Amino acid sequence: MLTVDEEAIKVITKTITYTQVQTGSTVNTLDLYTLPAGYAHESALTKATTALSGGAIATVTSEIGITGSLAKYVIAPFDIKQTVGAAVHSIDNAVYLESYTGNTVIKVTFRSTGANLSALTQGSVTFKIHIRKLK
Repeated sequence: MLTVDEEAIKVITKTITYTQVQTGSTVNTLDLYTLPAGYAHESALTKATTALSGGAIATVTSEIGITGSLAKYVIAPFDIKQTVGAAVHSIDNAVYLESYTGNTVIKVTFRSTGANLSALTQGSVTFKIHIRKLK
């Protein structure tokens, strides 16, 4: 007999706008989502949904991870300050079970070159995260 767990795989979608990223520094770390106990982070799609722009900012990259290892879930930082297009995205497949018994806050870190993130005047980025129940 085959049993199907309808809750085994979940997709979390979160859009972050430029106003949430703005800060008087070139680095800003935000909470992206909470990974439930007994779930593994499997993959993350990062896609600019509206082109980021502003001032002298040359690049804006994003990294996904946890406190103490802010880029744990990415192969390489993805430049999200570029023209929006159907094939302009990043997919990172990194499977991590952080805790079998406790929730873990997953972070996204934005880094800019050329100017502080406060110079952003428009844009948004969407993350689609796949998590899998192992418990």
